[in-house]
Amino acid sequence: MRYYFHLRESESYVVDDEGLELADIKAVLAAATAAARSVIAAEAIAGKLPLRSSIEVDDETGQRVLDLSFRETVLLDG
Repeated sequence: MRYYFHLRESESYVVDDEGLELADIKAVLAAATAAARSVIAAEAIAGKLPLRSSIEVDDETGQRVLDLSFRETVLLDG
């Protein structure tokens, strides 16, 4: 099934028009987690931590299957 990974940030919403073919929800969660961590890493280099951002995943029918907060993808120490 094809899944679409949309990025929600404080002031913007980036729609994924291409999507990815993935086997199941476990693969969706892994891909969303990797994408969130990649964005966090890039933003951290610029001195920002976008922990209020999220990735919203819809399947090919438009059904929301996952709403993953960036905060859920990292272990906060302290």
